[in-house]
Amino acid sequence: MGVLLENRERRWGVYACTAATEEGARCRNFVETPGEFCGFHKTRKEAGGEVSFAPKPDLVLLKFNLNPNWRERFVALGVAEKPLLSPEKEKEHVQQAEKFGRQAYRFRQIADSGVPVFGSEGITSGVSLYKLLKEFLETEGYQVTDIHLRPRRDKRMYVLVINLSQQGEETVLSSEAIMELLRFLAVSCWGYCHVWANPPAEDGRVIHTVNSSHREPEKKPSVELRFNNGLWAVVEPT
Repeated sequence: MGVLLENRERRWGVYACTAATEEGARCRNFVETPGEFCGFHKTRKEAGGEVSFAPKPDLVLLKFNLNPNWRERFVALGVAEKPLLSPEKEKEHVQQAEKFGRQAYRFRQIADSGVPVFGSEGITSGVSLYKLLKEFLETEGYQVTDIHLRPRRDKRMYVLVINLSQQGEETVLSSEAIMELLRFLAVSCWGYCHVWANPPAEDGRVIHTVNSSHREPEKKPSVELRFNNGLWAVVEPT
């Protein structure tokens, strides 16, 4: 997977506890050292209680902010456009948070039921996701089941959304679109990257979302994001 960064070298503040809650969600407590359980789950394990790792996601959404030029490139290659998400999504997130006994607005002004794996600030320095996508497609058994564009909430930019799943029918993209997507990620670093591990949805699926913004074209990456069996990790560039 690569060399995990030492604490002194890392580009984020805290890391979400890797334990699963009783409802099957990832714990919302944070630890200083990646991979550790929080105090609650450590104590429970030491007392002989059952503690398991947070579940691997069934679906991963990779989301990248795009400027209008990149949006036009992907549209020309057949990537579909979809409308802005309905305000009803906000209500759904609030309801899901309430279902799991969580505060929907704990981390930001947009409702969330999940946990930001790398804290509310995310990863904030030259993040590359090129090898992450290759990892999903080549070793993790995921496939692209949907790819589309949406306007961002402020409508000044666009969001490229890639759905990766171990189930469902694979999306048929032209070889030109696939090559353009890989080239886009190969020449892109991101100033901010936020990974959200969400609790099980109504249909039982666990969905994780990776939001990347502030594209830094041609910049040499300082870190790489990796899947780490669904627990996520930051490694040195390889």
